[in-house]
Amino acid sequence: MLLLFATIITTTSTTSTTTTHNTATAAAATAATAGTAAAATASTAANTTTTTTSTTANAGGVGSATTLLLLLLLLLLLIPLPPVSLPLPLLPVSLPRLLLLLLLLLLLLLLLLLLLLLLLLLLLLLLPLLLLLLLLTLLLLLLLLQQLLLLLLLLLLLLLLLLLLLLLLLLLLLLLLPLPPVSLPLPLLPVSLPRLLLLLLLLLLLLLLLLLLLLLLLLLLLLLLLLLLPLLLLLLQLLLLLLLLLLLLLLLLLLLLLLLLLLLLLLLLLLLLQQLLLLLLLLLLLLLLLLLLLLLLLLLLLMQLLLLLLLLLLLLLLLMLLLLLLLLLQLLKLLLQLLLLQLLLLLLLLLLLLLLLLLLLLLLLLLLLLLLLLLMLLLMLLLLLLLQLLLQLHQLLILLLLLQLLLLLLLQLLLLLLLLLLLLLLLLLLLLLLLLLLLLDAAIFTLAERVTITPCLHMKKNTPTPVDMRQLRDIGSIYRIERRENVVCRPRGFKVDKR
Repeated sequence: MLLLFATIITTTSTTSTTTTHNTATAAAATAATAGTAAAATASTAANTTTTTTSTTANAGGVGSATTLLLLLLLLLLLIPLPPVSLPLPLLPVSLPRLLLLLLLLLLLLLLLLLLLLLLLLLLLLLLPLLLLLLLLTLLLLLLLLQQLLLLLLLLLLLLLLLLLLLLLLLLLLLLLLPLPPVSLPLPLLPVSLPRLLLLLLLLLLLLLLLLLLLLLLLLLLLLLLLLLLPLLLLLLQLLLLLLLLLLLLLLLLLLLLLLLLLLLLLLLLLLLLQQLLLLLLLLLLLLLLLLLLLLLLLLLLLMQLLLLLLLLLLLLLLLMLLLLLLLLLQLLKLLLQLLLLQLLLLLLLLLLLLLLLLLLLLLLLLLLLLLLLLLMLLLMLLLLLLLQLLLQLHQLLILLLLLQLLLLLLLQLLLLLLLLLLLLLLLLLLLLLLLLLLLLDAAIFTLAERVTITPCLHMKKNTPTPVDMRQLRDIGSIYRIERRENVVCRPRGFKVDKR
């Protein structure tokens, strides 16, 4: 599409140049046959029109490709071009004023780009707020799950206490109640029936206690995981925020690169205009933009280091979790092995009791059971203390999470304010550039108005004298030569300074 557009421009510009050249040469020929002094002026105007239109046609043809345009800009910088007025009837504007108008159009386009980037930045800064809301909902759900698990733990502890009380009651019954010795009709089991039932109940209660202990261990594992999950969520949140900050920094870098390109274009145009003050101002702006680019690159490096550190922390936490899981699995294996051994021992003891029927062994078993119950009570107390400590730590973690979320919201608001201030400063700088360009345009216009023009040479009757065109050349004006005596030549639309 660009190549087609460039070819259309070149064809139209070449046709316009041929037509303007033909008309100008025809006017010069007619003026020469009439024998007036305007023949030289018409021929020179035709030559200037052909040269200017040929240069504009070449520029339009080369403008289709960026490399050729850069070569033409270098040629314009190296070759000192004279100030030539444009001979278009609809555009009686000098070349510097035309370049200033082009600069104004470039600055307006830059303002539109800045407004679009400001909208994009606002959208990108709204995304972290939505992410924070999602993370808050996840944290609330985790808190609810933790509370449910704590309630389940309390219920299991109550069940354990009830089972322990039942065991104690059964032991007291075995010890205190005078049960009649009722012999079974089996030859190998001369044991009373109530005692046998009580022993079976004791075994069932012991099995229930072991199962409840396993459930307690599993619930404690889940609680530990749920306590570690908020830390992982916080780290993920920090990673997301750092990624968003990296995106914002990349957008700012793109914006600064666009500004640098536009300022380089302005420098090229000002080199064509040979305006020293504006060149110095633009060089200062370029230095400031380069400093900003260096600062942004340093910030990007720091953000990358922070991302690496957070990733290392996440890896360490995951390794810790894996190690904890492995240790807990080993503990569970050991507990299961111990439970199986205990069950085998109990079965052996029962067989021995059933076979030997020794009261001493029964008493020893009762004493062992009492000791086990005491140990269980101690373990239950320790578990209660641990649960209280975990609850306190959990409350502290919730408070820390809320404080971190508030701090993150404040930091995001500060970042929003800083970005808005930076954008306002850029807009003010662009407005100042616009004002400087408008002032320069007005200064050129007033200088063109105040130029005093030398009068035409006095002409006798029927003796035309040649007119010195160097006296009548001025930027931004097209002269009308009148062949009258004692008449001052003046540009169109300007008043004559009679001083």
